[in-house]
Amino acid sequence: MTTINANTLGINISYDTSNTLQIQTNTSNCLLISYDSISNFTTANFNSTSAIVIPTPAVLPSSPTLGMLRYDNANAHILVYKSTGWAIFI
Repeated sequence: MTTINANTLGINISYDTSNTLQIQTNTSNCLLISYDSISNFTTANFNSTSAIVIPTPAVLPSSPTLGMLRYDNANAHILVYKSTGWAIFI
């Protein structure tokens, strides 16, 4: 396991052989990112008081990739990039 300890900020970042990146503040897990090499699947787990901030761009990315998420502030929609282009997700 590799650990980066930013004591002055109270943040600990570690990565272990099970392909898990863990970010902690003091003793609370804030974010766990895991990669499963068998299924080629990455998961992100947040603690119960966390939230994901979705970008609210004035201009959409010029080279988007499948699965990108953006928040359309003008129309109050979450957009997802699909093979056919940007679409309303929610």
